[in-house]
Amino acid sequence: MSRSTAIPSYRDVLSICAALAIGLTGCVSEKKASTYYRPLPPKPRPMKPAPPDARADVVVLNVSVAVLDTNGNGYPDLIHVTAHLFDRRYPPAIFEEGGFTFAMFAPGDVSRAGAEPIHEWLIVDERLLAARRRSAFGECYRFRLSLLENGGTDTLNLAMADLICVFEPADGGEPTWSGEVVTVQVGQRVRIHGMRWREFDDPKTEGGAWR
Repeated sequence: MSRSTAIPSYRDVLSICAALAIGLTGCVSEKKASTYYRPLPPKPRPMKPAPPDARADVVVLNVSVAVLDTNGNGYPDLIHVTAHLFDRRYPPAIFEEGGFTFAMFAPGDVSRAGAEPIHEWLIVDERLLAARRRSAFGECYRFRLSLLENGGTDTLNLAMADLICVFEPADGGEPTWSGEVVTVQVGQRVRIHGMRWREFDDPKTEGGAWR
């Protein structure tokens, strides 16, 4: 008995190809591109100054770690200090008329009755006006406290000393102290041969340079 082989027609071939194409299309998943939009940060707004009734009841001190040797004798003698005055009711630091008193004591002497400071600095009037600056927190004062000022000495037989600060308002209000004791390095250190620390001539600039 003879076996006959059926040859598919042209239309059958097209139908088979179409079916295969549909099946393959169904197996491919479409990937949609997704974009994440992060909202832009709000525009910075200038800090509003404290109202006229603001009065300092907080003093915040920032003291430079390195006490500088300006006369080249190997003893540190110049301390850089930044002071901010705050009224607890308002966020920005403020300016207020008055004066600052800084006092340096031997370690542990701040709380001892009758203890005498190693050195004191009273900063009022023109010196206080010249110290006014601005920082990220608002108004501030920047001071250079020299142990050599008013006949003082830097040749101290100490390795460390304690620094405190009190602000007294010009209107006779209650004085405000910094509420903390800042320890600074004093005493003899290794000298840099042939070099001295020189302060910049412009009083508005910070610090100086070794020359």
